[in-house]
Amino acid sequence: MCNRATLLAVIPDAIGSIPAETFLMTRGPHRACARCTTPSPRVLACAGVLLLLVAVSSRAERPQHLEDRYDTVNQTLAPLIALLTRNGSAGNHSLNLEASIVDVARLPEQMKGAHVRIAYEFPDKLLVQFPSLGSTATVCRNRQSVWAFPAAMFIPLVERIDPSPSTQPLPPIEIEAKKAVFLPALLDVRDGGNARIADQDYRVLDVRPIALKRNQQANGWPGRLWISPKDHRLARLALRFPTWSVTLLIDKLELAPTLAPETWNPTAEQRNQVTAVPGDKIFTLIGLALKQNR
Repeated sequence: MCNRATLLAVIPDAIGSIPAETFLMTRGPHRACARCTTPSPRVLACAGVLLLLVAVSSRAERPQHLEDRYDTVNQTLAPLIALLTRNGSAGNHSLNLEASIVDVARLPEQMKGAHVRIAYEFPDKLLVQFPSLGSTATVCRNRQSVWAFPAAMFIPLVERIDPSPSTQPLPPIEIEAKKAVFLPALLDVRDGGNARIADQDYRVLDVRPIALKRNQQANGWPGRLWISPKDHRLARLALRFPTWSVTLLIDKLELAPTLAPETWNPTAEQRNQVTAVPGDKIFTLIGLALKQNR
């Protein structure tokens, strides 16, 4: 196939073969000249080459639109990922995310309208609240201490996993700044078009780790993002798993230097129903609690 350099090399030769009278008819006042000659094959070839060059140039510009979907994801996720680094995100080191469940698949319909909350503060504080068995479950790490609510739910779950406590201190929840920069680049992104929700326009993008793309047996896109094109704000998030999926409406997404100290302590209503849980099993316990909803 001819490349751009080849096409540019051909054009001068083609132009040089055009009769003077034909060339003059394409310039300024000579346009009105009555003389007219039938375009030679070389002239037609030159016109074709020019059109082809325009087409090639147009196609060369199109990937910018395709790449833009990656830039959009990066603009949305990079500030959140930066919270996990020592440098933080524009002076912020904590996050408070509150969301409502707007759609579910292979989960109880009663979960629609339930609330989810994720709070994080660098480097060792994390709170996750989510619906489970008709109530709100909470798992919270406050430095080296980890508690869960309600105890009646989590004590049996702890007994199902390895009960032997770890003697190692819990590691910080952080990522090296150099690695954090490249995390968005490890995502494959598919354009899902546009959506209008509550008189607001959003760009819809499906995401998955590149590793899943390379896996011939992996199908589907585990994440879908609804992003505001104005400020790259994440408005909705869909999480798809092999056996269930959930769509969240982001009610609040705030970044701050720190969160209130009481964020990491049980409320007065929770205090008598809290149990300590193994810190190295936080995400295992959350997964087991979520499975109880199915």
